[in-house]
Amino acid sequence: MQRIYSHALAIFSLAFIYTKGTLLSTLLYFIPTYATLMIIGLFASFLFSIYLITKNESVDTVFSWKNILKTALFGVFIGYFLQIINICVYLKIRHIPINIGLLEDEFYRSVVFLLPCLVVGELLYYAVRPSLWRSMGVGVCVLGVCGFQLERLLAVEPAKTSPPLLKASKDKPNVIVILADDLGIGDVSFNGQKKYHTPHIDKLAYEGVNFNNAFCSAPICSPSRAGLLIGEYQQRHGFEHLTDGFSGHPYSRKADFAAYGHQLGSDDTYWWQTEVAKRGLDPKTTTLAEFLKEDGYATAAIGKWHLGVLPRYQPQNQGFDYSLCTYSAGMFYLSPNHDSIASFFHTDNFFEKLEHQLMVYQLFENGIPYKTDKEVFTTELFTQKGLDFIEKNKDNRFFLYLPYTAVHGPFQAPKRIYDTLTGIAKHEERVYAAMVTSLDEAVGQTMKKLKDLNLEDNTIVIFASDNGAPLYFQAGTNQPFYGGKMSCFDGGLRVPFILRWKNHISPTTYSKEVSLIDAFKTVAGAIDKPVPQNIAQDGVNLLPYLSDSTQTPHAALFWRVGYAKAIRKGDWKLDWNEKEGFMNLRNLKTDPFETKNLAKEYPNQVNTLKNEFANWEKQLKPTHWRHSLDAKIEEGREQRFYFPW
Repeated sequence: MQRIYSHALAIFSLAFIYTKGTLLSTLLYFIPTYATLMIIGLFASFLFSIYLITKNESVDTVFSWKNILKTALFGVFIGYFLQIINICVYLKIRHIPINIGLLEDEFYRSVVFLLPCLVVGELLYYAVRPSLWRSMGVGVCVLGVCGFQLERLLAVEPAKTSPPLLKASKDKPNVIVILADDLGIGDVSFNGQKKYHTPHIDKLAYEGVNFNNAFCSAPICSPSRAGLLIGEYQQRHGFEHLTDGFSGHPYSRKADFAAYGHQLGSDDTYWWQTEVAKRGLDPKTTTLAEFLKEDGYATAAIGKWHLGVLPRYQPQNQGFDYSLCTYSAGMFYLSPNHDSIASFFHTDNFFEKLEHQLMVYQLFENGIPYKTDKEVFTTELFTQKGLDFIEKNKDNRFFLYLPYTAVHGPFQAPKRIYDTLTGIAKHEERVYAAMVTSLDEAVGQTMKKLKDLNLEDNTIVIFASDNGAPLYFQAGTNQPFYGGKMSCFDGGLRVPFILRWKNHISPTTYSKEVSLIDAFKTVAGAIDKPVPQNIAQDGVNLLPYLSDSTQTPHAALFWRVGYAKAIRKGDWKLDWNEKEGFMNLRNLKTDPFETKNLAKEYPNQVNTLKNEFANWEKQLKPTHWRHSLDAKIEEGREQRFYFPW
């Protein structure tokens, strides 16, 4: 046993150094049961290999390099074959072709990681008295396991006392924020989509305020969602990149990224330092949910969270009484090949391959894995849970945050809708149209619920998308604007943005520049609740501007995601990429679709905008975590460029 203890110490110590005590606990908390069992089996194999080789040896075995190498190599090979089995199972359930390069790569990983670990364990065994190992080994095993769990417990912020729920009133209307995922500005029929129709979203636009010059605060999911919920530029709080950590996924081979033109964020073949503990929305910020809870609102987040996976970042610790969420970039809408869905999967698309590895059908209800006897298409599940929340709180003030995963990949749609769209011939376009139609149905059901409960006049409804459509999937559209998600062109930054408060705000189209970060203060203005000066510094209350056409909500708008930067002020927009070295200056009054670069013609204008951007940048905190990879993006008429992901 003392030999086993020595190896346990080496393995736990090395794992703790690599993961900083966070990654293992996160993986064990979120990965499926089969993977948990595989990890246990992998560790057991090390111990079993030691037992097989040393079962007939006495405690006083003479120091032997032969014994050391024999034990270590045997453990490496067992670990290697078990890991290959694990990866094959992992890829099979996601319907991804097995990459033969993984065999070589995993062998390299096993040798580099396990061999030194097991050699150290053997050396420690020979170097120290067995009696000492017995006590040290038990202590390390116990403290190692407890340490990982302790880190998770420490990650939880102290529980905040919830004020009592209060009744809704004319001065305290309910609030519903419906956030689509990757929905392009041209994906809805009120903006010109002809191949399919979005009647329920259109009705919202016609009955409310259609902000047709609206922008997200980042052309990528996580930071955009953070800005919406806190009403500020998220970079003020060090939130700049995606919260996902990709360590341990088979597709995180450096060679695979390079094959598609992408670059890893480090020189390692695998990401050991994923900085999971830092990846999330700072609990010290005040979210819209926390702000409304102070005023007696019941709060719920149902859908895609994507603002951190550790407990301190989860919805229940960010002001939400109830949550049913996926914490990552997305999830399968139903298990692949389910007989009730239509789908497509481009096997030659890097991002689609990565999605199929990262995503499973898995949700968390108030931080606990959600258990259900039957899978339900997630767009429909989120809608039903939202309707249940409205029904339960029909007499209370409530805030419902409905951030759907639709229409983010993987690309799956209800077959019942797909079968009705016979006018669309191309399969991929038809699946995507069915996904948008499903989202539109969800909006219609939510609005019908408000009408049935006589809550329409007393509920503010906001509908938006978190960023533009990702053109690299060849699905959505941002027409007539140029570019898409992961770019600072208008196609990546412009989003549908609708505000409806029936019989309180007159239907109109508002054409001046606004941002999703304005939602916070606009809601605060509607409920007549002052916003403390230390929060929501950047957003504005849009309500007064609707009746005063002489005023402009924002003198300038700013964007920064790592080395991708942009500023828009008046008729001018400057965007540049410090990694690629290009710079674009556009006059949006004469060139709204960004066809002509005027940087060389107007160097003074470039310098003026860069100086203003630099002054804004001085107010921001350094990013709390590094981006994971440099993604190579194809944007049509421009050369391909990198974007920090």
